[in-house]
Amino acid sequence: MRDKNWAQRIELIASVSVVVTLVLLVVEVRANTGALERQVLLDRAAGMATPFMEGPELLEAFRRVKAVDGWGPLEAELMERYELEPAQSVAWTFFLYKIWNNLEADYAFAGRSDELTGSIQGLLAFPDNQLYWKHAAGQFSPEFVAYVGEVAPDPGSEEQTLSHQVAHHEAIDNAYWEWVDATNAKDLDRWATFLGPDPLFLPPDHVALRGESAIRDFYALLFADDRFALECRQEQVTVAEGQDMAWSTGSCEATFTGPDGDLATDSSKWAKVWIRLPSGDWKCTLNSWTSIGPNEGRG
Repeated sequence: MRDKNWAQRIELIASVSVVVTLVLLVVEVRANTGALERQVLLDRAAGMATPFMEGPELLEAFRRVKAVDGWGPLEAELMERYELEPAQSVAWTFFLYKIWNNLEADYAFAGRSDELTGSIQGLLAFPDNQLYWKHAAGQFSPEFVAYVGEVAPDPGSEEQTLSHQVAHHEAIDNAYWEWVDATNAKDLDRWATFLGPDPLFLPPDHVALRGESAIRDFYALLFADDRFALECRQEQVTVAEGQDMAWSTGSCEATFTGPDGDLATDSSKWAKVWIRLPSGDWKCTLNSWTSIGPNEGRG
């Protein structure tokens, strides 16, 4: 009887060992499968991106083909928003593809994680990645797309909506260029409409100009010079997270009558702070510039 009990125990232990071994094999197979899937995704990204990142001949050929057949919406929007050359737009597109493909590979290998969620949310805080994901999400697996959609910032919130970011950027850009047009037209009344409440101007080597009246007096003297003109560039616009304030930087080349009566020029670097009024219009509330030329600066 005792021999029979021992035989049953040995049989039970053997059965448990077999089950444990099978479980470990399944876990190992799944891990290896996940690793293999991750490597396949990484190899796919490298295979697709490498010619565009390292091969100027292929990149130039791609540019020529697209110049005839038309650019995709992603490359076209990158070129328009960031003023990229076609080759730069293509290279940046495939650079972003490698980043997102690596995230998809991590998801395929390890599944959800706080670290992966943080990486996705961090990337989607930048407009170029928002643009990329908007146009390129269809290249990725449905499971990964669903995961990104779940953890991404609320697409309905104004702070995170790319359309609002682009709209505000364009509105400030348009306001600035209309302001420059009013400057060169020497239309002081139209020029003053771009000032925000309680504006402050900080000309170089000059007392601070506080309020619309003091600023108008300053520019009235500039506009009295028939030779006065500006050629400007707005180089960067950044909209604050709250969407109600922004700042921009750029440079100007001014032409004016010098102290000796001869034609003079001056270069300047400037920075502006904009606020968005309840009406939605963007107005300049702070303007500061520094002369980098030989004569007194104009901004």
